[in-house]
Amino acid sequence: RIQILFELAMGSEEKIDHLRKIVKSHLQNPELLMKISNALKNREREPVIKAELVKEVINEVSKNYAEDQADDNFKIADLPPSGKRHLQVKVNHGCAFLNEIDSQESFLELSVFFLNKRCVSKKVLLSCEPHISETFYFCLDSLEKRENLLCVQHNLVIAIIKVTETNRTLLGSCVVNWRKALLHSEGCVINQEVFGRKSDCGISIGVINLKLKIVPQIKDVATAKELEFQQKTESNSMSERNRLFLFYTKQWWSEFVNLRPCHNERNVKIFADDEYKNTRLVCSFIQPIRTHLIESPSQASRFVSLISCEEDRSTINSSESFQQWISLPSFIATRNGQSCNHALLLCSLLRGFGLDCYVCIGKRVKGIDHAWVVTFSNKNATFWEPHTGNRYNPGEKVPCQTIDCLFNDKKFYGNIQPTNTISNVKFHLDNPVFWKEISPDSIRSIINPGPAIELLPAVSDPHQMSFRLERQIRKFVREERSDLDLDTKWSEELGHLLQPALNAYELERAANVAVSSEDFEQAIRYSVPAGFTFKAFPGQFNHTNSRLIYKTCMRSDVCQEVVRASGEKCVLAVKVKVYPYAEDVLAVWVMLAVQYMCVM
Repeated sequence: RIQILFELAMGSEEKIDHLRKIVKSHLQNPELLMKISNALKNREREPVIKAELVKEVINEVSKNYAEDQADDNFKIADLPPSGKRHLQVKVNHGCAFLNEIDSQESFLELSVFFLNKRCVSKKVLLSCEPHISETFYFCLDSLEKRENLLCVQHNLVIAIIKVTETNRTLLGSCVVNWRKALLHSEGCVINQEVFGRKSDCGISIGVINLKLKIVPQIKDVATAKELEFQQKTESNSMSERNRLFLFYTKQWWSEFVNLRPCHNERNVKIFADDEYKNTRLVCSFIQPIRTHLIESPSQASRFVSLISCEEDRSTINSSESFQQWISLPSFIATRNGQSCNHALLLCSLLRGFGLDCYVCIGKRVKGIDHAWVVTFSNKNATFWEPHTGNRYNPGEKVPCQTIDCLFNDKKFYGNIQPTNTISNVKFHLDNPVFWKEISPDSIRSIINPGPAIELLPAVSDPHQMSFRLERQIRKFVREERSDLDLDTKWSEELGHLLQPALNAYELERAANVAVSSEDFEQAIRYSVPAGFTFKAFPGQFNHTNSRLIYKTCMRSDVCQEVVRASGEKCVLAVKVKVYPYAEDVLAVWVMLAVQYMCVM
């Protein structure tokens, strides 16, 4: 029975054989044999003693097995999900994160990217030595031979994210040389430094201890000379391509600025630094994303607009954000960034839907650097504002003043028209009189297509979150009214009537269509008695911090009138609806309403 139990739990022949030996050895223990003999003599207590013996044997075998595997730090749950070859990434612990600790309670989360898969760790309390203990598996598919594994150039990337109640911040990231695991059949241990992404990007913010292992083991391990030769060959090839492209772009830029003196002042951004301090062609930051979790371009725009934008909190020296961008996987994992990151993600999603789209670089009012997206259909340009979800058709007033260049994953154009004022710019990209193009062949030569980017499904329970937020907001309203010596009575019926309005608001933004509110208006007219006044205030958020939601709502005069309303037969209602998108990006709709009898 014990052996069957472990066979079911393990599902690995190699480990099952090992467990059988442990069980057999334990059953030959003289003390255990004596206990079994006594149990057989005592027939009355035989069932109880049998149960105790089984429990004892299981505990002892588990203990012995854990001790036996201590050096390998291997757990039953850590077995790979299939018989295919995998890269096992074990995060053992972190240390030296002292500088990231502050007075506000915060947590640490790891996002690990390799090939076309991304894994996310459980959140742990941020401390000097965070207790991170996770094991991830990345399928290597049919890469059975050592030679094939040595040629995989894609990096193992780990992003370190600081999580608070209201914010997510990319502290830093690191690129791990996973191919070192090919040198050791038992895997290799790496103490990986993590570097910050801001002004202190050259300073280590902490260290994470990793163990990398190929499972099942490869028959013949690689040598250090083989790995060194392979990586040196790749580096030399990339260096040569970079040299040729840099020479080409210098010529391109010289021709561009010589056309008109004002061109030297235009924000034509060909290169940007990523979070790993690598200078990259801006086209390489875009990659078509295809996922079943986002069903239309409109839904893609809604998804991106719900990701927190740092420019909403500060616009001081925004040009700094254009010096360092974040790669798509890190930005998706962080779910927080500048407008340039939002534009890159939106363009990647729209490219996945096959649209002819580009990221635009220009300026908003007051000369603030800005990035947005443009799509072309029948030579008509439509502008998409990434962090608001708004679209602007030809002839409509747009929030951007100038446009200096545009690009996607295959093309790059610099604006060489006499003016860069957006209302006067002509978007005939194939006309060399208006736009100067970088050779697509040169762009292809320097971009290595990366693995497909994966979006993770939402795991939040929207109903539970909605119920919790309603309860907390009711508490805040009750306290507010209590301070004003006002009674508080709630109407579940009135609260139910608010649902169609919230559903219409979200549908309107997710589908980019006008949704009629006629049903909601008719329900209110029918349900609110004659002589009564009805007032309501809706608000939309992308987080679930109830206190911050309530404070934001109360900045509105209309919301204050609702919460502080008084009169005969006064009843209030609160309705919250949470709409989850991929990556647990949330659209949170809140409506507060009041109904009371008018007193003449």
